[in-house]
Amino acid sequence: MSNAKILDTGSNLLVTAPAEELVAAVLQEMVTRGATIVARPSRLGSNWTASCTKPVGYQDGTLPTAYNVGEASLKAILQTVRIHEAGNHLVISGKSKHSVQTAIDELQKRGAKSLSSVAQNGDLWIASCENPKVAASECVVDNFGAQIMITGPSVASVEGKIIELAETGAKLVSAIDQDAKGNWVAVCDTSGPKTW
Repeated sequence: MSNAKILDTGSNLLVTAPAEELVAAVLQEMVTRGATIVARPSRLGSNWTASCTKPVGYQDGTLPTAYNVGEASLKAILQTVRIHEAGNHLVISGKSKHSVQTAIDELQKRGAKSLSSVAQNGDLWIASCENPKVAASECVVDNFGAQIMITGPSVASVEGKIIELAETGAKLVSAIDQDAKGNWVAVCDTSGPKTW
């Protein structure tokens, strides 16, 4: 994850980073330590900058010169993106590539699989990933002629895979039930008309 740089300019601190959200998050962290904002985030070349007074009790060397995104900063960045559920997938959009990539990285830590890279669409940056609550990709699909058996770790993952397969004409023929190994299983029929 990107770092913000903190420079001591004498009476103030200058915060620079490649993304506005990161500068804003570090600036907010400095405010919680007692600093006062001098200049809000603004673009300077390819970076974003902001300035604040030194936090209460600041002495040379008491703050790092590079600031890693902490939990509070991560939450601040994630609040700048929108996450839309689209069935088995999530679509993440935001005003900066960095904020969308940060959201994708965080979702991957929670088990989501990235489905697309971050791309610009108009003034928004967009990416998609698997919905970690569904995790349909964790299901195993076994073919038995016209019928298929879906086995997954949760009811939600099996339901997600059924929805995915229904788009190609599969129809559920058994209720989702738990097997002796604790897996969730369903059977679909694929003998009807195909849509692919």
